[in-house]
Amino acid sequence: MCEGNVTEVKYFVGIFEIWLLWHFQDCSATLSSAVVQGKVGRHLPGYDKHLPKDFPYERYETARRRAQNTDPAHVSANRKGGNPSTNVWLTVEAIAESGRTQREHR
Repeated sequence: MCEGNVTEVKYFVGIFEIWLLWHFQDCSATLSSAVVQGKVGRHLPGYDKHLPKDFPYERYETARRRAQNTDPAHVSANRKGGNPSTNVWLTVEAIAESGRTQREHR
């Protein structure tokens, strides 16, 4: 047992592909998941739930800003947002914070 270690689990609610799309373009229209996947496919040809090695992870801040602008109240885990929306940025930030914390304790 790991004493003193606390793990907080955060997971996203929404269509994951809208998060991917927001790395490439803004999108605030109500869309079906099939349409969102089609739009993602234009940026990531052959996308099939696997990200290519050249995925633009460096555009995270842009995607987060687009997510927050589209549904400003979608800022907590387990909250169902509107269409489109996702709070996957919470998961990304939790993973990043975990990495920072681990480095600080070494």
